[in-house]
Amino acid sequence: MLPYQKLIGSLMYIAVLTRPDIVFSVNFLSQFNNCYTKEHWAYAKRFLASGNNQLEAFVDVDWASNVIDRRSYTGYFFRLLNCAISWETKKQVTVALSSTEAEYMGISECCQEAVYLRNLLFELNGVTYPIPIYFNDNQLAHKLSANPVHHKRSKHIDVR
Repeated sequence: MLPYQKLIGSLMYIAVLTRPDIVFSVNFLSQFNNCYTKEHWAYAKRFLASGNNQLEAFVDVDWASNVIDRRSYTGYFFRLLNCAISWETKKQVTVALSSTEAEYMGISECCQEAVYLRNLLFELNGVTYPIPIYFNDNQLAHKLSANPVHHKRSKHIDVR
């Protein structure tokens, strides 16, 4: 006898609290609580082993888009097991003089959160690994992040 009803109950709990993206599927599978088959069991088990277990970061910046104060907007989110676990969108505190500076400040904000989440995951499972950051669309900011050599044109952002 398969513990199908217990699995569906656990998935429903997860869906309501943290995973709204699986609500429809779990609701559909719950219709077969009394007449499930091995096929239903296989579909329900797919929720248990889905996703990438590496923390991934995504960051992007909209440079000087606010016409009133010319400050840029930064947005980032972190994904673990294909679920967004942390995110933020906010206006940058200073005016960026270039798109490179705006992107670099956004990457800096994202990295601060990445360090916090990496330390939290280390506390939970004792494993630490690098966190890839995706969707940085400024090549100069990417190169500056990879090799923080400061030049005459980038010395105003050396503290970040």
